[in-house]
Amino acid sequence: MHSCMSVVSRGLLALACLASLSGESGAQTGRIVVDTVRSASLANRIGRPAETRVSVYLPPSYDRAPSARYPVVYLLHGFDANDVGWIRPGPLVGVAGIMDGLIASGKAKDMIVVMPNGSTPLGGSFYVNSAASGNWEDFIARDLIAWTDKRFRTIPRAESRGIAGHSMGGFGTLYLGMRHGGETYGALYAMSPCCTVPASFDSTRDSPVWDALGTATSIDGWQRKPFPLRATAAISQAFAPDTTRAPLYFSPLEVRRNGRWEQNPEVARQFDEHTPVLMIPRYRANLAAMRGVQLDIGEQDNMVDPRDAMRVDTALTKAGVPHVFQLFQGDHVNRIGARLENAVFPFFSRVLVFESRTQTPPHYRYRVLGAFDEATGQPIEDVEVSDILSGASSLTSVTGTVSLFFLPDSGSLVRLRKVGYEMQTLAVAITPADTAPVTVVLRKAVVLPTMTVMDSTPSYRSGRLRGAEERVKARAGGYFIDEAQMRKWDSSTLANALIARAPGLMPTPGAHGETYFVSSRKMCKQAFQCSTRPDCYISVYIDGVLSAVRPDFSRMSTIDYAIAEFYPSAPSEPVEYPGPCGSLLLWSRES
Repeated sequence: MHSCMSVVSRGLLALACLASLSGESGAQTGRIVVDTVRSASLANRIGRPAETRVSVYLPPSYDRAPSARYPVVYLLHGFDANDVGWIRPGPLVGVAGIMDGLIASGKAKDMIVVMPNGSTPLGGSFYVNSAASGNWEDFIARDLIAWTDKRFRTIPRAESRGIAGHSMGGFGTLYLGMRHGGETYGALYAMSPCCTVPASFDSTRDSPVWDALGTATSIDGWQRKPFPLRATAAISQAFAPDTTRAPLYFSPLEVRRNGRWEQNPEVARQFDEHTPVLMIPRYRANLAAMRGVQLDIGEQDNMVDPRDAMRVDTALTKAGVPHVFQLFQGDHVNRIGARLENAVFPFFSRVLVFESRTQTPPHYRYRVLGAFDEATGQPIEDVEVSDILSGASSLTSVTGTVSLFFLPDSGSLVRLRKVGYEMQTLAVAITPADTAPVTVVLRKAVVLPTMTVMDSTPSYRSGRLRGAEERVKARAGGYFIDEAQMRKWDSSTLANALIARAPGLMPTPGAHGETYFVSSRKMCKQAFQCSTRPDCYISVYIDGVLSAVRPDFSRMSTIDYAIAEFYPSAPSEPVEYPGPCGSLLLWSRES
């Protein structure tokens, strides 16, 4: 038997649902707090108040441990829904019950879950900035976080902050995660995300919708309109607002001219700017800076084509963004609660940081790198400086400098890229003994004749890469993946390509799903206890630089590399790249 007590205190409505104790069970329960948050960001043209309801789950320990601080997951609902759908107990959702059960069983850690109401008169805001329906991106990614961090005992850092959502909320998760990943959010989980690919037009299906939208004289009563009308109008308000076009305030994507439907190219551009599969290349660095990226969809989804989510998966892989994509048995709504319980909340428990940092990071974590032109000595702006092993990256400022705070303790291999300059790779240490600024001099690239592989882009070839190409042609003493073969694997991880194309490389798993490589016993006599002997791990050189850290090849994408060479034993490998149990040489694409 459950009893619910409603308490009104200082304008705050607190709903505390306490499970009664049985003879054997004394499980602690969390509580739901409901409040209204006002924000100028939510000012709009469609008659919605500039405020919204927010439901917040506080874990069982929140009231018992008054000094404890907690990570926060922001959970976004779908179209035609609101925050109440998350907290209403039932077989589909019931966030409080799910979290209480996970925490009691040890499958999830105590965390705060914030659930804003993102609905509008037409059904949904899509969580983007719009002159018509309100600046929801600013509200969710800035105002709501500020309110939450002030109102509750949070850990107010990106690495302790996640964002998740279903359907329209899954779209919002991808959109906001891409635009604010690393700086505001540390992880994202998109459930059955909608609206991830460019809009298509079917005249039989869509003509009646656009005809009806063109004859609207008032927004009143639109809550009762058919779903296709409201959904099209709402997403148009979000993506292509036009404050001069009352009463719905958007520019139509499709217009009828001389009896024929034509797409408005300017509106199509606005839609494309909000389309996740097209945004991924632009926001790769933000995504790669996150601690975890995951998405899923049901194989029987009857609202979103599962192939759309697969296209997002492919785009993330091609961009080199570490992520997990899962297909599950279910439709668009019948597994929401199960996914929260079995996937979403356990995911955030694994990837978010739960310890509140009380000390300032040590000074050596602020090491700086500067990039300068070899000929002029001038600083170079917008050089991409990336951690090869994790994918995290940043750009140099107008002074040519960048903080290396995104590198892990001990350091990593760093790659510098800018169009018109030769790429450089170097090892950078991050230790108390290594604090001096790192100075890198970049040389203007020599544009060689176009080398056609699968396209006709100009290719920059350094001497080292040309040497690798010569060894590939000779095919002496090793196993090789040339550029044409590598590009065939652009939708996969480097681990899969190496397993398929380099016999003698034996994958071995890490404790957290990593993929490392050792030489097989047949190829190297020293490798007979490969899982326990570190000297049996192959030596990995990236752009000629020996990696002091074992790379996790499941987090590396083939899109970054032109050539791979594997030499299973010392007699066969190039003398400048020795390895006691084989050498793997990876050469980055330079254009």
